[in-house]
Amino acid sequence: MIAVLHAVAQGPWPGDPAPDRDGFRDAVEILLAMRRRISAESASTDDLRRYRQASAAAERITRERRPRRLAVDADALATVVESAGTVYTPQELPDQLRVWMPRLEHNPVAAGFLQEVAERGEGLVISVQPMAPDVRQVPFTASHASRAARRSDAQPEAADAIERRYEALEPLYADDPSRKRQAEALCQQIISALRHGQPVPIGMAAPHDVITEVLRDLQGPDCPPAALRLVQVDGSESAPFPLGLPLRPSPAGDRTLHLGLMSVRHMDLDEYVSGYWFRNRLVSVADRTFAEIENFCYHDTLERLPEMAECGIDRLDIVNTGFEPAVIGFYRAVAAHVQSHPLSVTPYYARGTQYDPGTTWLEER
Repeated sequence: MIAVLHAVAQGPWPGDPAPDRDGFRDAVEILLAMRRRISAESASTDDLRRYRQASAAAERITRERRPRRLAVDADALATVVESAGTVYTPQELPDQLRVWMPRLEHNPVAAGFLQEVAERGEGLVISVQPMAPDVRQVPFTASHASRAARRSDAQPEAADAIERRYEALEPLYADDPSRKRQAEALCQQIISALRHGQPVPIGMAAPHDVITEVLRDLQGPDCPPAALRLVQVDGSESAPFPLGLPLRPSPAGDRTLHLGLMSVRHMDLDEYVSGYWFRNRLVSVADRTFAEIENFCYHDTLERLPEMAECGIDRLDIVNTGFEPAVIGFYRAVAAHVQSHPLSVTPYYARGTQYDPGTTWLEER
């Protein structure tokens, strides 16, 4: 993946009365408002969705305009800016550069580009994307401290194994080109993250259903055991997600419980499910980081899953209701539980008015 630094002169940026012909100013205003809520830890799940949509819109509009740009390695840039795929207004950028410039001593081309952007009173849009044939990438070196940290966390064997088999995702999304592209992009992020010891940003590149399927697909004998670092959209880092876990035979029984993952989020589900695994008010607590929410969902699920066997239930159908921290926490607990208990958990995803089954955790196929 590369990170393309776009110098955006005429936004129009917030506060500029010029006509907003392509919706750039609207997208940035929404993005900034949602970012303030995220920083204050008061963002709702709808706020996070709006943040992702506004970020994607700002990046898309910027790419279509083809302003001055510079492409660098996305992983190396993350060691400097600490986040990517975001927007910095002309007012914000000078303060950011005071933090970034000391980290750019070995990258004079990038430092010069960013300094010029600030001096011209322009803003910056960073777009993380696959390498494009019309984009020239310049060499970019991570800081010494960052390289040392990444070497200690790197898992190149797992990265190589996943890279060899990542085309196996194609049958899952053969009938959905958009999700197929999202799955491929997420898989490439995972490969790069494992190779360099970096976390994968959750909630930006792929929705919850694609995340669930990709994490499930990276289990079993084709993937060596690995621990995937995850960073949530609010910047908090979750516990690593295990990869390469053993698959299990199907349980002998067939008693199934149909549940939604979290209450309130999709009340149209009420007539189709027997209840919800999580109560929304116990999960979406304002003073928790998203990593803390994920951890709560993991421990809560791990404590309650044994109750299924006590009730004679050996299969769960779970309709995903979104909100990535809850999804990841739930399936991290499922992955741990089924290593020693006979239970199958099948996710279901909304496709218009239908709910289609995903891949069962962690049954052999």
